[in-house]
Amino acid sequence: MAVASAELLARAIGVTTPTRMASSLAVDDDDPTGRLVALCQAVGADTYLAGGHGSRYMDTKRFADAGIRVLYQAYSHPVYAQQHGDFVPFLSGLDLLLMHGDASLPILRRGDAWTEEP
Repeated sequence: MAVASAELLARAIGVTTPTRMASSLAVDDDDPTGRLVALCQAVGADTYLAGGHGSRYMDTKRFADAGIRVLYQAYSHPVYAQQHGDFVPFLSGLDLLLMHGDASLPILRRGDAWTEEP
């Protein structure tokens, strides 16, 4: 159900990036960093987009050794009009979609930022 909801929301706001379930790839590595590197290699990725604190749990040298660049998210939540009261950040994407429809993806992208340093 969670996958279907995420795919529905992505399509509704205009995200067209193809996705694949990690479980559909022939990756068998129990080490967390090794698994991420292997997943990147399985899809031919040259860049891994990590959460802002990814360096706390990943061995970034293993990505570098595999020729995979790591970028860390530095998202700054954009403010948008909401139905009631003061702006509340980090609600469901459904809130944004219902409030702004086709303008949702451009609003989300205003906060997009990636850095090579965590």
